[in-house]
Amino acid sequence: MPFELTHPLPVESAHQLSERLTGLRRYLMLALGAICFGSVVPAGKLVADAFPVLVASCLREVPAALILAPLVIRERRALLGLDRAGWVKILTVAALGLYGFGVLLFFGLKLTSGVVGSVVRSSSPAATAIASCAVLGEALGWRRLGAIGLAILGILAIQLGGGTEGGGGRMPVLGTGLLVLAVGCGALNTVAAKSVSMQVKPGAALGLAAIVAVGLATPAAIVAGLSSSESISPGPAGWAALAWVGLALPIGALCWFNGLSRVAASTAAGFQGLIPASALVLSYVILGEPFRWAHPVGLTIVLGGVLLIGWDDARCRMAEQDD
Repeated sequence: MPFELTHPLPVESAHQLSERLTGLRRYLMLALGAICFGSVVPAGKLVADAFPVLVASCLREVPAALILAPLVIRERRALLGLDRAGWVKILTVAALGLYGFGVLLFFGLKLTSGVVGSVVRSSSPAATAIASCAVLGEALGWRRLGAIGLAILGILAIQLGGGTEGGGGRMPVLGTGLLVLAVGCGALNTVAAKSVSMQVKPGAALGLAAIVAVGLATPAAIVAGLSSSESISPGPAGWAALAWVGLALPIGALCWFNGLSRVAASTAAGFQGLIPASALVLSYVILGEPFRWAHPVGLTIVLGGVLLIGWDDARCRMAEQDD
């Protein structure tokens, strides 16, 4: 008897598979973006030691502005159609999320170590979740709060295990304070970018913000370069680090905001735990900072938070489909 398919697969199963793959792509984009952002910390330490801070803060925005300029031109009508609130968000991303973050990051890393910078970035999930709740009114369920808590606990485990030792720094307390302010700028950047990405394509918004950031940074960079008593001789390693910082940010931002535009900002907060974890791992490779066994323990806890928050988001989407 020839084989007959008496119970064909329902169309819904293919649709559900497509939805799951789409959800996996969202999480992959957020993870790749977070790792790119994390790599900026050890590379930024090399840049801060090789360049005047204001000069480096300007130069790091140039690659993003050049790479994304064609997208800005293509989406110019949508960008010109932004209302006043949209332009305020673009300026917020440019002034605080890009330029302000870069200045504070480089000054902070100049005064402390790359590992300390990685640990301070552990406050990013909490800062973003609080900002998204306060500004966007997003609800925080117990799973998301638990995931954010795991991200923070993972980095605390790294810190208690001696992860902040090594790398040196002239004024670690002041440097840490500046890095905390940089984290605050990053949280506002995430919230503003999440909001403006509902009106225009994320890449176009980021490109315009990068162009504006270059305009804001250029005058200060010229003055700093002309008046600096430091000898600007970074060498190949310094230029390579600066090039990577310039490329990692637009690449990471494109991945991050493409994922962010399809999930809640508080969901993205859990994935931000990958930023300090990847920064710590790369600090071993790039900066040669010492290894501690607490580091993989902390990394495992952080990844547990990422899985928890992804699970919660998947449950919410399945509930919406059932309704």
